[in-house]
Amino acid sequence: MMAFFFNFLLKISFLITLCASSAIAEIIVNKNDDGKQIQIEYELNYQMHEEFEKIIDKGISINILEEIKIIKERDYFFDKEIASQKNYKRIEYHPLIKKYYFYERSEKKSYLSLNELIVDINKKRELQLKVDKKDINNNLLIINWRIEQNSLPKSLQLNLKKPDWFVLKTLTYSL
Repeated sequence: MMAFFFNFLLKISFLITLCASSAIAEIIVNKNDDGKQIQIEYELNYQMHEEFEKIIDKGISINILEEIKIIKERDYFFDKEIASQKNYKRIEYHPLIKKYYFYERSEKKSYLSLNELIVDINKKRELQLKVDKKDINNNLLIINWRIEQNSLPKSLQLNLKKPDWFVLKTLTYSL
């Protein structure tokens, strides 16, 4: 009975975390005439969590996974994934020189404060997805920014429930 209760609490906390971090945001989707690519522009509007800031200030590098998915929602089966793309990013802090670094697509940007880095993360981003023209309409676009838990030290991985700062932002858009 106690195991069922803890499992139920774990599911409820995950649902609350997902609802708190998800948002309908400003996403602009442009479809090309040939119908093979979609251009996506979006903003994160992310605010830094205290725990996340403490971990970065200790000098622990954070690997971030940006997942972009287009899914077709189904009533009786699992959702069908039409297109997906994963981008990897990394945030580092070097305490000796007091600089923050953000690695994205083989680019390295340096910042003097964490606030500057967050402002740069929140800028408009452009992406391109390859999709068939017939699969574009009546689907759901999901953009998910989350921390890769496996890249953190073991002491931060061993939690009963996932902290709310593991999921940075989840954006959804109906196509």
